[in-house]
Amino acid sequence: MRKKRIGILTLLLMVITLGACSNANNRASGSSSKSSTVPVESSTSVIPSETSVVPSSTSRSTSTATSQVTPSTSTSVAPSTSSASESSSTASSTSTSQKEKYLSYTLKDGANKTILYGSPWLDLSRNGVIKQIEKPNVKNDFYGYANYDIIDGLTVSETTPVVGGMMGSINQVTANLKRIMTETTTSNYSASTKKLYSNFMSTDKVADIAYVKGMIDEVKAITSLDDLYNYVTSTKAFGILSPLFGILKDESLLLYEPQYNFDITNIYYGNSKVEAKDAVFNSVKTSLTKFGVEESEATTIAQKAIEVESTLHASISYTPMSTTVGNIDTVYTKLKPKRLFKYLGYDDDYPIMGVSNIDDVIKKFENLSFDDAKAFIEYRIAYSSKIVLSQEDYAEITDPLIAPLEIRDKRMQFYGEQYIQYLLTELYTNVIDRCYVDNFVPATLKTSLTETINLIKEEYKNVIDSKDWLSAETKTKAKEKLEAIKCGVLYPDFLPNILEFDCTNKNTTAECIAAYKIWAANANQPNNSTEQVWMGSITLPNAQYMQSNSLCIYSGMIAGSNYKATTTKEELYGGIGVIIGHEISHAFDSQGAEYDKYGAPNNWWTDNDKQAFAMKVQKVITAYNQLKYTEQLACPGEKVVNEVIADMGGMAVMLKLAKKDNNFNYQKFFESYANNYACLFNDRMYDGNMLYNDSHALTTIRVNYIVNQFQEFLDTYDIKDGDVMYVAPNDRLIIW
Repeated sequence: MRKKRIGILTLLLMVITLGACSNANNRASGSSSKSSTVPVESSTSVIPSETSVVPSSTSRSTSTATSQVTPSTSTSVAPSTSSASESSSTASSTSTSQKEKYLSYTLKDGANKTILYGSPWLDLSRNGVIKQIEKPNVKNDFYGYANYDIIDGLTVSETTPVVGGMMGSINQVTANLKRIMTETTTSNYSASTKKLYSNFMSTDKVADIAYVKGMIDEVKAITSLDDLYNYVTSTKAFGILSPLFGILKDESLLLYEPQYNFDITNIYYGNSKVEAKDAVFNSVKTSLTKFGVEESEATTIAQKAIEVESTLHASISYTPMSTTVGNIDTVYTKLKPKRLFKYLGYDDDYPIMGVSNIDDVIKKFENLSFDDAKAFIEYRIAYSSKIVLSQEDYAEITDPLIAPLEIRDKRMQFYGEQYIQYLLTELYTNVIDRCYVDNFVPATLKTSLTETINLIKEEYKNVIDSKDWLSAETKTKAKEKLEAIKCGVLYPDFLPNILEFDCTNKNTTAECIAAYKIWAANANQPNNSTEQVWMGSITLPNAQYMQSNSLCIYSGMIAGSNYKATTTKEELYGGIGVIIGHEISHAFDSQGAEYDKYGAPNNWWTDNDKQAFAMKVQKVITAYNQLKYTEQLACPGEKVVNEVIADMGGMAVMLKLAKKDNNFNYQKFFESYANNYACLFNDRMYDGNMLYNDSHALTTIRVNYIVNQFQEFLDTYDIKDGDVMYVAPNDRLIIW
């Protein structure tokens, strides 16, 4: 097992987290006699109806859309806390010299639609929009211009809520995982993986239910706390239950709190809705009855267990713990977990470290009454084991939580073979990862991508040096932090020999999982400091920066169209290059700025530099707050600011690298960047997740309001003052 796994596929959530918000609430509800829309299949226009259509005689046309400029005394292009002029030649002018900018689209019925700048761009990633408009002008809407033809060929449905963009990587990873789990011709064939996959796909769950019920019955028969403690630290309980701690091997053994164990009480006590609390209680009770616990008994256990879990999780403070296997029983005098570590093969002098609030959690468990501790263990056995049930029974436990809680459980509403594949990457991480690398990651790619990352890190030093608002002292500290970033590239340098693990003699899914957990607790033996950066399966189609000052580019990231043998330099820079620069920039966003090169909370800024940085961050927030998602909904500047800082930082560093190539094709670079976000969402996904739950700005804004901050973009497409995509120098938001 690796460093505390987050267990969440950041991009995969886009597939499985469907919003419950009403579409009607997010669409324009007004009407105007001047409006003109084209019906789509749903008979509902997604273009705001109150916006006027300007007669063609008053507009300037281009080949595919109209771009209008009308003199006015209105707002500037890029909202800002200041009233800076749009050109250096009129720096002292007031807003009377500024121009109103109009977004202009040509409807497919021939009418020209014009929207005053400040209203939302028509977001082509929303289902139905592209069916109503012609291809936008590049000076009006770069996202629409670059992605129109791609999005026009995409189709979404209720069961396929998002397609395109990063979904290409997700779909390719899914196909690769299917091969690993079903084909016998793949390299480093794992019979154990196929055994577990077969067990999961089986509709006969009688043996699994009997196995888990037997565990519950064993606990029910326990009559003393000492015997209960012995059970909790047994290998059988550790394999299927892990109620208190997880084990991960590094330079020392790390004990950590398995966060997923406490999701239910986080939801229960963090939500004031009566129906939400009822849903949680019923979910817990149902998990018990599915494994044969009588209704009345399940009710009693559920009531106690939820209260106990809340007590365990309500840690007051972080208490670091450091000891050895030989002395662990002197730390936890009641639980006495030494025998478990000895069984797993660790000598007495092997060091143990406690991370998270694990010390508090275990000690609180040791202070529970016998009845409360017993109820908690019975509940954890049932709830942790729900994954071995049929998909229908699993849904009966989890689905009722969705509507009243509006939560996004990583496995909810995610069934069929993809559901099984996802479970396997969570439960069989080391095995799946080794098979994936052996079959789908080119042998030379880790080296070449590492060289690319090092090249970008080196250039980022120049980015830092170019900032005249930073003192020499802070620049030095920033470059030290940059140099210290630990990078995990595609997969760990060490992956265990999966052929050493065998569960083909196990009859149930539960037994396979238990055997794997015990094997994995001692299987992964990292051999350098970068091994600590991995958070979950390497099959994630993701890249990630962590406040420990580490960066991961997962193997799943290169699947699909993100990286191909035929990728040009411009495509590489505009695709995975900007992504790498983005993740590095998180080390210097408003959160990363609070942590030093060791990943510890520590101020490394001079007072003046910190103040200057804060002002720049606030300028970004203010500007984005004045952009709109819909006519009624503003972009949440506070929520998206760090992703905006990272997007601009990633773009900035790759453009610096581009300047070193006299033949660099900037048009291909910018359009490759835009193509990363050429996706289509159905209404429920768009309204429920993209509008309200994503820490990134909507795709249209994320592309348009990043690229137009850079002079290279404006020069490439001959965008000038008066064009909608133009942003005046004083109004630009680039921090890094």
